[in-house]
Amino acid sequence: MSTYRLDRLFSPRSVALIGASPRPTSPGRAVLCNLRDAGFQGPIHLINPHYDEIEGIRSVRSLDDLPDAPDLIVIAAPPQAVPAIVAAAGYEPAPRRAASIGR
Repeated sequence: MSTYRLDRLFSPRSVALIGASPRPTSPGRAVLCNLRDAGFQGPIHLINPHYDEIEGIRSVRSLDDLPDAPDLIVIAAPPQAVPAIVAAAGYEPAPRRAASIGR
């Protein structure tokens, strides 16, 4: 069985963190710190509608505000928000689909 389709999951070139937060005890902050401490080299896109910047990294309001589709999306948002986030993550507008085909 081929595993090439899992490359972006196990070796992402970019990560979007939904639910990033500056609060010291939040899961989103823990994930951000872990990505940085592990030396992740790619872009880390933060998504949280309540903050413009978290730990020196620009934050956007939604997935639609990202310049291109990330290889991996990490969800650290409240449980009640997860179904809508997963639905939005599964929907990729036509321009993004066309751009990701060429990768």
